[in-house]
Amino acid sequence: TAFASPVSRQFDIASRGYIYGATRRSQIIVWSPDGRISRIQTRPGNGPGEFPRGSLILAVGPGDTLRVRDTHFHWVLFDPSGRYVREVPLGPAAATSPSRFQLLPGGLVLSSHQSRPRTDFQVLLLDDSGRVHRGLVPIVGPSAPRSIPLIRPLAYAGNGTFWLAPEPGAEQGYLLQRWDTTGTLLDSLRREVSWFSPLKDRRIVAGS
Repeated sequence: TAFASPVSRQFDIASRGYIYGATRRSQIIVWSPDGRISRIQTRPGNGPGEFPRGSLILAVGPGDTLRVRDTHFHWVLFDPSGRYVREVPLGPAAATSPSRFQLLPGGLVLSSHQSRPRTDFQVLLLDDSGRVHRGLVPIVGPSAPRSIPLIRPLAYAGNGTFWLAPEPGAEQGYLLQRWDTTGTLLDSLRREVSWFSPLKDRRIVAGS
């Protein structure tokens, strides 16, 4: 074929069953619900809707719009037909993995991995232009705000709530938390699992 095999972490599915995948050659490929390639949406380049070579992260947003994180730290937006719309900055979101950001139905973005480490919060809620809408899940302890916890995977749970996994090696063990987008802790679920070992020092000092 004329394209490389997509990396599994760079797939997402639209509401009508179309599957979007990013290749190592900076292409977005769209499969129809029956598994056939519907279109190759992008190509390498530096023009509007094109991507320099490198790893892409994609996510299907509200109304089956497509949002792609390029190597220049932008979101590139496409409409459901694949037409280029515009670029917007990531803001403080690093968006290095789908497990570290989530697109919400209203267009806001949850991010648990920030490119700017000095923050009072583990999770940020950003608007469509990369501006911080609200800080969620405050960092606690004597080292805040100069230190931030290790990155915590998150998953949107609907109705304005999301689950937050523990940071790797968290001293409190394997603790799952459900928060809402106002910053309220709703539920906590602790699991005893042999493969999760707490670390003695679980914080990263900004700038270290």
